[in-house]
Amino acid sequence: MGSPEESTLHPTRPAVPPRLFALTVAVLLAAAVAGFGGAEAALAPLISFAIPVVGFAWAATRGLPAALVAIAPAVVLVGFFAPAALPGVAAAAVATGIWVGVRNAGGSAWRAVLFATLPFALWTVFLAAKGYDPFPADFRTWFDSIVAESRSNWPPERWAELEASTESALAFARRTWVASEVTWFAALLAIAAGLARRLAPHGEWPAREPFVRLEVPDGFVGVLILGLAAVLLGQGVVETVGWNLVFASALVFAARGLAIQCFWMDRGRLGMLARVAYFLASVLLFLPVFAFVTSALGLFDAWFDFRRHRDEGKGSNPFSMFQQSSGDDQRGAE
Repeated sequence: MGSPEESTLHPTRPAVPPRLFALTVAVLLAAAVAGFGGAEAALAPLISFAIPVVGFAWAATRGLPAALVAIAPAVVLVGFFAPAALPGVAAAAVATGIWVGVRNAGGSAWRAVLFATLPFALWTVFLAAKGYDPFPADFRTWFDSIVAESRSNWPPERWAELEASTESALAFARRTWVASEVTWFAALLAIAAGLARRLAPHGEWPAREPFVRLEVPDGFVGVLILGLAAVLLGQGVVETVGWNLVFASALVFAARGLAIQCFWMDRGRLGMLARVAYFLASVLLFLPVFAFVTSALGLFDAWFDFRRHRDEGKGSNPFSMFQQSSGDDQRGAE
C-alpha cells in the first residue's frame, strides 16, 4: 500500500508551491460544478481522491489547521451542489484530518491507515446492516443488457455455465463489498500521500523506500485466521463478516506479494518490457492463479522473508500488528 515514513510530520513554514495553489483551486472548481448535469457521478470520486492529496500537501507545508481550511470549501460545495456525493467526499476529508493527526502524534503510517479508515469502515458496515445493495436495479439492468448482447457468441451448453458463474461472482462481490470498499479507500489514501510528496517542498517529507521493500504488519495473519474460522464455523452474518476479513487480508497480502515479485525482478535485472508482458499475461490469462499465488507469497513472507531484508528479531512475529515499533520497523503504507 505504499512505503513507510521514518518520522512524523512536523512542518516548517516555507513558501507554498504554486502548483499546490493550482490544484486546490481546481478541486474547488470541480466541486462547484459537480452538481450540474449529473456530473457528480463522475466528479465525486475524483474529488474524494483529490481532497486527501491537497490536504496532505497543505499539512506538510502549513500544518493540519491550514489543511482543513483548504479542503473544507470543497466539502461544502459538494454538499450544496451534489448532496448525493457528500458522504464519500466528507469521508475523504475526515480521513485526511485523522491521518495527519495520527502521524503528527508520532503514530506509524500503518496506525494512520487504520485510524483514518475506521470511520469509513464503520459507515460501510452500517450500510450493510441496513441492507444496502451495492448493485442496484439500474446497474443490474445495464449489466443484464451487456450479458444479453453477448449471448449469441456462446453455445447453449456453455451459456448456462456462464450465467451460473456470473451470478456466483455477483453474489460474492455483494457479500464482500464492505472489505472491497474499505481496502480500496485505504489504498487511495496511501496513493494520495505519495502524490502529495510531489506537491510539498523538498525536504518536507521523509525519504520513502521503494515499492520492492513494501511491508505490511504481520498481524494480518491473525485477521486472516479469524476470518477463516468465521467462514468455516459460522453462519449468516458471522460467515459474511468472515468472508470480508478473508478478502481484506488477501488484498493486503497481495500487495506484499507484488512487492516480492518486483524485488526478484530487480535482482534478475528484468527489463520493463518483460515485466509489463509478465503482468499483462498473468492478469489476462491466469488471473485466479496469479491472484492466489501473489497473496500466498505475501502471507508466507511473514515467516520466510523472501526478500531477506528484515533485521534480525524484527518483523518475525505474525501477531505484532499493534505493538509499538521502532522507526526502522515501521513499514506501513504512505
